[in-house]
Amino acid sequence: MAPLQMPYTRAGCGWCEKALDRARRIAYRAHLPSGRARRNAARGAAARPLVGDSSTVEPRTLTPLILVRIQVPQPFNASLGDGGWLFLLVNPDGRRYWRMSYRFAEKQKTLSLGVYPAVTLAEARKRRDEIKEQLANGVDPSVERRASKAAAALGTDPTFEVIAREWHALKSSAWVASYSKLILSRLEADVFPAIGRRPIADIEPPEILAAIRKVEARGALDLAGHEMQAVGAVFRYAVATGRATRDPTQDLRGALKPAGRQQHPSCDAARGAAGLPSRGSRI
Repeated sequence: MAPLQMPYTRAGCGWCEKALDRARRIAYRAHLPSGRARRNAARGAAARPLVGDSSTVEPRTLTPLILVRIQVPQPFNASLGDGGWLFLLVNPDGRRYWRMSYRFAEKQKTLSLGVYPAVTLAEARKRRDEIKEQLANGVDPSVERRASKAAAALGTDPTFEVIAREWHALKSSAWVASYSKLILSRLEADVFPAIGRRPIADIEPPEILAAIRKVEARGALDLAGHEMQAVGAVFRYAVATGRATRDPTQDLRGALKPAGRQQHPSCDAARGAAGLPSRGSRI
């Protein structure tokens, strides 16, 4: 749509800006269906009978020509109804989205059907008919869509590394930055190379023990225990989110070497080894 020009307008005048904006709205709506037809089309109902005429007015449907005529950007949101509760939402930034309004359990809801023109008019109407079938069978399309997404996420067999990074991102908000970085670096160095690419639901206790044994072989007994605890926390998070059925680290209790306490020599022994007199002796 060509830019609208109005005579006798001044830049910076509030009244002039309001009048110009109103004129733009009137000029844009001139080529659109009437307000009553658009509202009735969005609701999926026929228009009211005309005065003096017993016939009813069918809601105007969208056509490829009407879709091409939509010039963007516009100074306001516009909704173009196609009938059967299907409508096209036009944003001021020029983006266009297919939406469908429906009622379920006495509640008004809106469902997204895609972005135009990636989703054509024919495809949008096909999706609308599928949603109507679900409503006729007593199924809420929004709930059905969320359930399908959850089932798809569970069917992708997430790996241990994916779940571990998700767990770390969740917990890192409560940790200081240095400790959060330390936990992730330990997993990346010792655990991910061994079982990081394995589906978390298929990992068995011997695989975890083999990875932790390599840490023990370096003499880092305390570190081995800490990494076992981190692996167990990842598995418990996977169980809580439905990606695993059990924590295999529970079967590895007592399988690691005890760290024990490191014995430090007393001060007198150290002084004697250095050839110095003990603290209680007289010189």
